[in-house]
Amino acid sequence: AGVAETYKDTFALLHRQGQVREPLYPGALEALEALEAEGWLLGVATGKSHRGLIATLEGQAIAGRFATVQTADLARGKPDPDMILRAIAETGAEAHRTVMIGDTVFDMEMAANAGVVAIGVSWGYHDPDQLRASGARIIINAFGDLPTALRILMTIVDEDFAFRCAGTNYGSPYNTWCDQILDAGLAATSITLSLQLLHDILSEDQRGRLERYCVRIVDYLLEKRER
Repeated sequence: AGVAETYKDTFALLHRQGQVREPLYPGALEALEALEAEGWLLGVATGKSHRGLIATLEGQAIAGRFATVQTADLARGKPDPDMILRAIAETGAEAHRTVMIGDTVFDMEMAANAGVVAIGVSWGYHDPDQLRASGARIIINAFGDLPTALRILMTIVDEDFAFRCAGTNYGSPYNTWCDQILDAGLAATSITLSLQLLHDILSEDQRGRLERYCVRIVDYLLEKRER
């Protein structure tokens, strides 16, 4: 066997013997549980081999949580969209409601190439500025922020999708969005991120009106909090 195969076999053996330690990030398990409770279909798209990924997931007792598992040895690797497109096809998910969560620019580029939105995490391989430049719609700083970020993002994406399908100009259903933001219990910094998301989905000619919308949003939030 070649060096690569010997390495893979040895690594797999060490996994089976419990000699490979790959701890989850703090809050990861709780985030998975929260997303499952909210009805999200979970999947993995990774540069790992299928054998290596399964060993990792089984070692953490979370393999059964994922509806689809995509690896670079069975599909084209990042930033090609193949893994995401396969995951969508396998699960029957809606592309406009599919979200890629990752820590590298390759994750963000894969999402863009697949036509899905992306969330970047600040604790991984590439820094937040690189992730934003590569297409991350929002950056989270802890796994515990993920369920809330997804609720905000999907509220905006769903409204945007509905207006685009109707072939109309983008409306201003900001009260609905604000209600969802308040229901999520967001801090002021997260509200700021939400406004950045609104900016991203508006077309060029509509962005000039964003400042007026932001004033209305802030007024609405203050009014709601005083009730």
